[in-house]
Amino acid sequence: MHTHCSNVVATSATRTRWPGLVLAGLLCLSSMSCQATSRRGDAAVAVTERGVCFSVSSRSEAAGERLKLFGMSVNDTTRPQADWQSLPSTLWSFAFNPPGSFAEIAAGDCIPYGMAPDGAIVKTPPLTLVPGHPYGVTIDARSWSGRHVPVVGGYSAVFCLVTAENGAMTAQVLTVSSAFERWKQDVCHDGDAR
Repeated sequence: MHTHCSNVVATSATRTRWPGLVLAGLLCLSSMSCQATSRRGDAAVAVTERGVCFSVSSRSEAAGERLKLFGMSVNDTTRPQADWQSLPSTLWSFAFNPPGSFAEIAAGDCIPYGMAPDGAIVKTPPLTLVPGHPYGVTIDARSWSGRHVPVVGGYSAVFCLVTAENGAMTAQVLTVSSAFERWKQDVCHDGDAR
């Protein structure tokens, strides 16, 4: 199954540098071991006229690079205190069936939160994203051309929604602390979108 996602132009996004090892950061939530297990590319998060949307960062792929999109998930980055056994909950996810099916997209295509591409099966219906709360997004995609070395685990980012100084909602990608390979929740501040 091959479908195509239309490009959504981002109107407001905040980008800050952070390592492409978000998987290790997510693993820190479920254990104290914070060693990298795979390399992921960077995802980009934007707020557009259609709401929050996700694409592959230009740091990882050129905007026009064709990709095979296998699925996507947005997860909470927190869990109940003292619960070291549960993984963070999923707020929205989709995949294509049968396994191996995909949609063809460009790296710069922005997929709106809660709007799965044609042919995708929604695994988790979208829950409301709360401003000021950190979330993780993973885009399971691979280069169509095969010119690039495949990225293990796709593309990911940790982000929060914040109110910019002009009053508009924007997305802030969180920086991962190199000491622990995990993000600092105190960087999620309204009016502090850089």
